[in-house]
Amino acid sequence: MKRRIAGRPARLIMIAVLCAFLAFLGPHQTVFASGSKEADNLNPVAGRDVHDGAYAVRTESENGVIPVESCILIVTEGEMEAKLTLSGDCIKLYPGTAKEASLADEASLLTCAEDENGDWVCTFPAEFLNQPLDCAVYSAGTQEWADDRICFLADSMPKGALKSTASRAYQTGEVPKVGLKNGRYTVRFTMTGGTGKAYIESPAVMEVKDQSAIVTLVWSSEHYDYMVVNGEKYLPVNESGNSVFEVPLMALDEPFPVIADTTAMSEPHEIEYALTFDSAAIEQIKGGNRGAVVITVIVLIAAACAVTMIRKMKHKN
Repeated sequence: MKRRIAGRPARLIMIAVLCAFLAFLGPHQTVFASGSKEADNLNPVAGRDVHDGAYAVRTESENGVIPVESCILIVTEGEMEAKLTLSGDCIKLYPGTAKEASLADEASLLTCAEDENGDWVCTFPAEFLNQPLDCAVYSAGTQEWADDRICFLADSMPKGALKSTASRAYQTGEVPKVGLKNGRYTVRFTMTGGTGKAYIESPAVMEVKDQSAIVTLVWSSEHYDYMVVNGEKYLPVNESGNSVFEVPLMALDEPFPVIADTTAMSEPHEIEYALTFDSAAIEQIKGGNRGAVVITVIVLIAAACAVTMIRKMKHKN
C-alpha cells in the first residue's frame, strides 16, 4: 500500500498529534465487539468517499481473534489505513488468510510495535469500510497464524466525514418488479432526511410498464437541479416551476435512498433522503390519459364557441 504521507513531515506530525488526541477520547468510541455480524448487508465505502483526516472508528471482528482496543482511521487522498491499538500477545497481522500469511515473505507481514505510550500498535490497510476484510493474526503464545476478518464501521465516524458519494443512491441495483398491470397509479409515501424545509408531494403518480414503475416526484421547491437514484443522475422534466423528476421505483414498503442536489444554498449541495412507498396505498388512475381528456375538452369547447359565433353571424345577416 502506498504511503503518500511519508514525504510530508508537517502533515505526518499533524496526523500523529490528531491520532493521539482521538485515542485519548476513550475506548467508548471504538468498542471492539467480538463475533459481531453487524457488518452484514452494509454498503461498502471506499476511500474516495471519505474526506481526508483522522477518525476514531469502531471495528467488528468475525471470530474475535483480533484483539483491537481502539482504531484510528487515517484517510489521505482517497487511501485509507487503520492504526490499530492491540491487546494480548498479537505480534503480527497480515491482510489475507492464515494460509496466505504462512507462505508470505517477511517484508509483507505487518509487525506490531510498541509506541511511546507503551501500547502495541499496527497499521492495517483499510480498502473499504463496512466490508469484512481478511486479517490473519499471529500470536506470540501459540506461534501460529489464525484466521479472522475485521470490519471498519462507517456509521461510527463523525458527521461530515463521509462524502455524499458514499450513499447507496450512488450504487447500482436491479429495478424490482411491482406486480401491477400496465397503467397509471397514485402511490403514497413517506420521506425522511434533509432539514425538513423542502418536501416531495404525496401521493405521487406512478406509471407501470412491463412490471417496472416510474414515479413522478414533484418537489415543493424549484431549487433542485438533479437527483441520483440507483446510480443514475436524473434531470428535471420541467423547465419552470417547482422541480419535477421521473425516477425508477426501487422498493415498496421499505426505504430506498435518493440524492437531491439543491441550489438554494450559497453553493450547490447534495442531500440524501429516504423514500418509503406504501404498497397498500396504491390506487389506479381511471379514465385514461388525463392530458388527452383535457385537450379533448378544450377542443370541444372551442368547437362549441365557433359554432355559436357562426350562428350569430348568420342571424345578423
